[in-house]
Amino acid sequence: NIRNILNSMVIYTLMAVGVGLLIISGEIDLSPGYVGTFSGVLFAVLSEQAGLPWYLSLVLCLLAGAAFGLFNALLVNKFRLPSFIATLATGPFIVKGLTYILSNGGVITLSGSTDDNFVIFLGLYRIAKFVPVSIILALVVITVYGIILSKSEFGRSVYLIGSNKMASRFAGIEPKKISYILFANSGFLGALAGIVYAGRLKAGNVEGTNT
Repeated sequence: NIRNILNSMVIYTLMAVGVGLLIISGEIDLSPGYVGTFSGVLFAVLSEQAGLPWYLSLVLCLLAGAAFGLFNALLVNKFRLPSFIATLATGPFIVKGLTYILSNGGVITLSGSTDDNFVIFLGLYRIAKFVPVSIILALVVITVYGIILSKSEFGRSVYLIGSNKMASRFAGIEPKKISYILFANSGFLGALAGIVYAGRLKAGNVEGTNT
């Protein structure tokens, strides 16, 4: 039961790490679930319909997720939209619409197995036939980002921006630059979560991680 609970939390953990950094900096991102769904469908389209190898499809999907994050950052920093409004528009409207267009509103099945498709390996493989590898991935992500936040200059900058943006500017920190990085990172982790979910289902599904 504990294993199953932890495994079900992996998808949300990956998205929560990216959004958590934004919350610490004083922003919010409501689009990772939709970005994850789009990335899962995009992976299925690229690998199954376009015939690209899994590793190239994986990289393109992660870059697409980061690109959506940068678009959110552009709306927030360039057009001065509140992050709540900007990401609410990006997720349910833009990204979800693109997902339906890409998939024609259907399900795209992934072929292969844990032996020849790394995405299916991430979603389904169990170490010693007991511990899902996706749980290990989530633990690694939590550990790495925890170290970044607590031990690095970048992490301290994120905390400072969240507590006082004006003071961070006087300290020589560029809040807009950090914002672009954090939004891109949130999109990246959202895409990673969606890809893991697609591997778990062995399909790109329009009802993916945004449900």
